[in-house]
Amino acid sequence: MAVSVVVIGVCGSGKSTLGKGLARALRLNFVEGDDLHPQSNLEKMSSGQPLNDEDRFGFLSNVGFVLSEHKKAGVVVSCSALKKKYRNLLRLHDESVVFVLAELEESVLRERLMRRKGHFMSEKMLDSQLEIFERPTEDESVIFVDGHLGPDDQVRDILAKLAYDRSRCNADLNGPEI
Repeated sequence: MAVSVVVIGVCGSGKSTLGKGLARALRLNFVEGDDLHPQSNLEKMSSGQPLNDEDRFGFLSNVGFVLSEHKKAGVVVSCSALKKKYRNLLRLHDESVVFVLAELEESVLRERLMRRKGHFMSEKMLDSQLEIFERPTEDESVIFVDGHLGPDDQVRDILAKLAYDRSRCNADLNGPEI
């Protein structure tokens, strides 16, 4: 059975790194959510302006389209999905989607963002995302992982929680690379 996973969280939480590793382990395509933003969103965020619900609708529609298109085969997508209503909108495209959230303290997020170069999301944008972030509840089909773990350990944790058939994975889960 295929699984679709959306790696969620605020900027700096490691969505892309975790998503790529998880996709590799599950032998699924990875879709970078940042690439699904309309140009107007990228320009707005690059200028330090947070997105509003209206801005996010086009982006979420694009993410939803990816989920719909990969429903049979499965896919891993990175997407902030900061609010419950955003996650619910994505569920309309694939009701069995699993969300993954790597949790980190604000200070660690800020440090990561200050080190990140050449990305449209600056450290200044973190405040607006934290302000609207609605931490998922247990009834939302969310896997929580420790954001302090390395990516390989996070993937192992997620795979264990998914209770996924590891024989389909392309990697030795006991090895150094996933």
